[in-house]
Amino acid sequence: MTFTASMDKHIRRRTILMSVVLFALPLFSLFRSSGNGYISVIIFFLYMLSLAMAYAQMPRVYRLDNQELVIQRLFSSIVIRKDDIRHVEAVQWDLMEGTWGGAFGYSGVYETILGDIRFYTTRCDKLILITKTDGSRIMLSPDEPDRFVGALEKSSLPYAVPA
Repeated sequence: MTFTASMDKHIRRRTILMSVVLFALPLFSLFRSSGNGYISVIIFFLYMLSLAMAYAQMPRVYRLDNQELVIQRLFSSIVIRKDDIRHVEAVQWDLMEGTWGGAFGYSGVYETILGDIRFYTTRCDKLILITKTDGSRIMLSPDEPDRFVGALEKSSLPYAVPA
């Protein structure tokens, strides 16, 4: 089963704002400088590289098959074995209070009120928290969280708990 991971309005606005700022500032500096413009060009390309890396890390879809949960990204996928999942639950977006995130969503480890959690999300709402058997936590944001949790339950997870 495949579950889409679209950006919500909040993340979309932040991504557009960051893209415009990261694109405009070095160019503005380049045209205003009377001396060496190489620094502005280098900064421009570094900003564009960081934006491209954020885009590549953004989850495209979450796929459930018989043995695995796969988080598909542009160049690499994250694979979690289903028997490594202990608990699944829906959480509210206020969990992210005080965190900034980045362009195209949240990707990486964030310190939250629940402790450190690895995020693969494109939304601030519709969050699913997965606790693995080793105690680590992963946050996902499928567009259909109830259907996602239901599919995990049906796929014979030994420890899955409904949201």
